[in-house]
Amino acid sequence: MTWTVIANATLASFYRESRNGQLERMQVIEHPTGRARGHELGSDRPGRCAKGPGSRRAAFEPHTDPTDVDRDHFGREIVDALLTAVNEGQCDKIVLVAPPRMLGRLRAQLPVALAARVIESFPLDLGRRGLAHIPEALLAARTAQADWATRRALPGLPGAYGFARA
Repeated sequence: MTWTVIANATLASFYRESRNGQLERMQVIEHPTGRARGHELGSDRPGRCAKGPGSRRAAFEPHTDPTDVDRDHFGREIVDALLTAVNEGQCDKIVLVAPPRMLGRLRAQLPVALAARVIESFPLDLGRRGLAHIPEALLAARTAQADWATRRALPGLPGAYGFARA
């Protein structure tokens, strides 16, 4: 059984794909802090330190952006949900659909065993699309990807920008 994960910074939807291409929503994870700004995620003002003699003090800058930390936590939630589904035998193959940055975060957090089950991935933001629009968007992405691969494999065809290759 193939599961399609459609995620962005605020929402992750898990769909089961049937043999005829129909999608059935299995699970939704909402992440309301995904829209928050970095200063809204921090607990308080940065710490301060004295810079030598006198009363001058400087603020410590955080080593990591709170927004990045928050999105990494959400990525781990998504990966944990996928691990649970795989361990329970609910899915064999995985299709990842997320904006480029989120897709990179998800790929970086996937364990090797789970990454081996990923059969396709698309850098698209379909998180707020209705269920009726998702299959056609996936079909368009698959067609574009296949067209790009064909153009790349056959040297006589024009390149991606319509220019012939040398």
